[in-house]
Amino acid sequence: MKTARFLCILLLCGLTFGFIAQKKDHWKSLYNGKDLTGWDTYIGPDLDDSGKPISDHPIGLNNDPRHVFAIVPIDGENLIRISGENWGAISTKEEYENYHLQLHFNGAN
Repeated sequence: MKTARFLCILLLCGLTFGFIAQKKDHWKSLYNGKDLTGWDTYIGPDLDDSGKPISDHPIGLNNDPRHVFAIVPIDGENLIRISGENWGAISTKEEYENYHLQLHFNGAN
């Protein structure tokens, strides 16, 4: 009986320490610091000054003639700049689940 109890306690300790050891921060950078490799961009239809669509046709996927999504150097870092000139979206090409997202925002223009 003592042996079984000892084995159960040992197993519990092993599982507990195993989960604690796996909780180390293993962040994966989604941005390579150079370009938009690994990302898709999408630009919606052109809008007039009041924000109403000029046409029903979006500019499209990975077609960004006005550079709404651009890489700019700020304070020695290459950052992703989103101008907001057109309605659009940026997303990773890979899918993720059960994650914590960490972002860094820079308020410079």
